[in-house]
Amino acid sequence: LAQAASEEMIRTVCIRKSIKRYSHTPMQTFITELLQLENGLYVVGLDFHTGFIYHNNDALYFIH
Repeated sequence: LAQAASEEMIRTVCIRKSIKRYSHTPMQTFITELLQLENGLYVVGLDFHTGFIYHNNDALYFIH
């Protein structure tokens, strides 16, 4: 999975109904929606990279 497209990796490790897609979304809208989710670790698939966002209370951290 480390060499697979991020979409394939995410569909393999995540429950399908929990997957959300943000395409052509302004960054502030994306951040606002993330802050409304529960604290936790979220997988993020970018065009050519997969990373994680750690949500801890009012803070968001991107993990490369």
